[in-house]
Amino acid sequence: MFFVFHQQVSGTINNTGRGITFQVQRGKDIILSEGPLSYKYALHSINLHFGPTADETYDGDVPKVVGSEHTVDGRAYPAEVRSL
Repeated sequence: MFFVFHQQVSGTINNTGRGITFQVQRGKDIILSEGPLSYKYALHSINLHFGPTADETYDGDVPKVVGSEHTVDGRAYPAEVRSL
């Protein structure tokens, strides 16, 4: 069972040069729970980091520079989103 609540969230958006970070206002964390989650989690920030444009990223099918820090089935991608 999933519940969806719509609420306004305040915070700060920062361009790091390699990505974008949204920092939730201190003391106003977003709480994630229910559904498949066994515990309550406080969301402090959302980070999006990325590599060069698609034309610069691939040499044929082989990525030269990628933005993701992690891989899926051994493959890296141009961008990655992390929730902290």
